[in-house]
Order: sequence, then C-alpha cells, then structure tokens
Amino acid sequence: MARDQLQKFAVTSLVILIIVGFGLRYTGFLQPQPRMFSFDEIVYTYLGRQLIENPLNYDPEPAKKFIRSINPRRKMPAYMDEPIFKHPPLFPWLISISYIVSPKILTPQAPIAPSLFMGCLGIALIFFFAKMLYGYRVGLLAAFFLTFDPLHWLCSEKIWMEMTLAIFIFLALFFFFRGLKRAHFLLLSGLFVGLALLTKYTGIIAPVFIFLFALLYKEELLFKRNFWLIFIIALAVFSPWLVWNYHIYGASFLKKMLSIQGYAFRHLQKYQAAIFLMVITVVSLLILRILTPKFTPSMRKKISSLFKGIRYLLGISILTIFVLMLFHPSFCQSLKNMWIYNYLPSAGWVGHMFRAEPWCFYFGRLLELSPIYFFSYLAAIFFSFKNNQKDSLLILSAFLMMLFFVLLGYYESRYILPIVPILIILASRLQVWLWDRLKEQPQT
Repeated sequence: MARDQLQKFAVTSLVILIIVGFGLRYTGFLQPQPRMFSFDEIVYTYLGRQLIENPLNYDPEPAKKFIRSINPRRKMPAYMDEPIFKHPPLFPWLISISYIVSPKILTPQAPIAPSLFMGCLGIALIFFFAKMLYGYRVGLLAAFFLTFDPLHWLCSEKIWMEMTLAIFIFLALFFFFRGLKRAHFLLLSGLFVGLALLTKYTGIIAPVFIFLFALLYKEELLFKRNFWLIFIIALAVFSPWLVWNYHIYGASFLKKMLSIQGYAFRHLQKYQAAIFLMVITVVSLLILRILTPKFTPSMRKKISSLFKGIRYLLGISILTIFVLMLFHPSFCQSLKNMWIYNYLPSAGWVGHMFRAEPWCFYFGRLLELSPIYFFSYLAAIFFSFKNNQKDSLLILSAFLMMLFFVLLGYYESRYILPIVPILIILASRLQVWLWDRLKEQPQT
C-alpha cells in the first residue's frame, strides 16, 4: 500500500475507532439500569457539584453526610473527616466544568464526561505516539487494541480519576519524546507532569522515569536548561496544592499529606531503607554523569561501560521477574485463564478485596483481561536487550510504573491504567516486527 493510501486508511480507521470507542464507553455508562456507583464515584460527583458554588470548598464533610443519608451503616474512611479531601482537586474541578458546560438534558451524564473524553482522547494519542515511534501500522494496531481493551474501556465509563491521570502521564511521555529533537516540547512535558500530580499523587512516577531515562540513555539532556525546566514547571503547577495544604495543616503539611493516604503510605514505609539507598545511588550516578566531561578519555570510556552495564541490568531484571513468575502458582493460573475466552476475573464492591494478593497480581490480572499483554511481556524482555532508545523509553517507563504500583501494595486494577497504553504499544510493536520477519523468510 502506498504511503498516501496508508495515511488515508489510518486516519479513516482512527476516526472510526474513536467513534466506536465513544459508543461502547457511553453505552457502558448507561447500563445496567439502575447503575451502581462505587464509593469513590459518589464522592467525586458530590465534590464536583460542590465546587461549582465555591471552587475552594474542598471539604469532604458534605459528601460524607450525603452518603450517610443514603446508607447510614456505611463505614467512612478516616480521610473523610479531614478539612480537605485527600486527593488534589483537579479531577473534581473537571467534573464541575462538565456540569457547567453540559446542556440540561445531559446533566445526569456530566460526571462521566472527563473520563469519557480522556478515554477517547487516549485512542487518538496512542495512535500518534506509536506512529511517531514505529510508523502507521504500529500506531493503528495500538489504537485498535486500546479501543477494546477491557481495563481502559471500563475506566473510561467510570467516574474515576485514573483515566485522567493516565492521559496526563502519557502526554508527559509523549512531549518528552518529542522534546528529544525539539527542546521546547520539554516544557509541555513539564506542564503535563504537573497536571498528573494535581490529579493524583501517584503522578510522581512520571518525573522519575523521565529523569532516569535521561540519566541512563540520554545524558546530554542533563546539560540542557529545558530538561530541568520540566521539573520546575511541574513543581510550579503543583505548588498551589502545596500552599493550600500548608494553609490548612501548617508546618507539618507534607507529613499530613502522606499519612492521610493510609495503607499505601504505611506499606511504602517498609521499603524506606531501600528507597533511601536507591536515591543515594541515583544522586551518585548523576554527579558522575555531570563530571564525566572533565575526566580523561580512558576514564570516560570506563564510565560509559558502567552505564551500559546498568542498562543491560534492566533487561536482566525484567527477564528474572518473568522467570520467577513462571514458578508462582498465581501467575501460572493466570496464564491458563488467558486462553479461556469467556473467563471473567474476580471483581466486586468489597474494599481491599485484593490486599492479600501476591506481588505478581497485576501481571497476571492483565493477562486475564487480554492475551495482548502476553505480547507486551515478550516485547519488554526481547527489546530490552536491543539498545534502541525508543524501546528503552517505553520499557523503562512501564517497568518503573509497575514496580511502583507493586510496592504500594494496594491492588486494584484501575491503579495500573497509566501502564496500559505503553504495554499496548510494545505489544503492537512486537507483532508488526514479527510480521515483517515472517515476510522476509524465503518462499519454498
């Protein structure tokens, strides 16, 4: 197919996929009747309506009273007693805007608009990002997979902040990659990192993998002003929320912001020694990178070999993780369930129902949701040893995000939504690569 024809076909197909994706997700929101809303959805909806009257009234007490009026026996989490809600306010503000701009006839659907819009936007974004990385075929295949991905589909029809968070993290990664050639795009990357943080604290993983990619694979970025502006802009965007918390809680506001997160924060504290050691190691490597130009050529060569070894260690780590999972009964069961076309993974309305799951829970859950992730895992293993910066950016991002969410120890499938588009691009990349290798085989 000629390039012009391929371009027209891809754009037409993308428009169709977005329309289909919107239809599936909007229909899913309306069904079944009467629709059941989770606790979080009720809270976000109520906060969104509350913020219309006063954009600074972020007190969860009225939402708590409303829920109690519906279900007097409902046990309330401790964070509902705080003077401001535990998450940053960007997502409820988006719901407020949705209420304001929606026609009266669509008012009942207003709370879903941010997730629905972000979900459809994600289909377009994954196409353009994957196309930029690997061409039209990978872009179109990735958009197709994401349109029908169960986790992405579900989160697009729920009043949850994870879809908004996922889009901002993905945009931060998208503009960071564009900034590798045009430095002004790095500023946009910083903007979306800040918006991710203003959506949910787990957005902190975005600047982490951006920084580590530069440190390990693109050290020249460390000497560019716009690279460091990513973090300055992100902090500037996030800073009003910090000031707000300081105004409420005083000098101990940072400790309060973390402790109010409950189980996740307490679970992370178990690894504080390891985290501290990792921070020291990264700072040491940063200093080494910055001082490298001042060393002798022979010393620079040794330093280059050191970082090459660290990059190779990433591939070894990924391979080791998957080998270990093959010996874990839970993951092996997920591999079997992956082949059962009508298998439905366990789900429910009970809080903390997956807290006792093993560390490989997310890996297995993704396989149970879609066999496409089997190709994602193979791609992560295979391409991590190819020393391709495009592959490395995706693999490092997915690896660090998965590690982060596993260490949090609070297992809910929606939390790993930011990893989904990255894994789907990797799966699409591998499938197109395999197809091209098969076509190269001589005919007999």
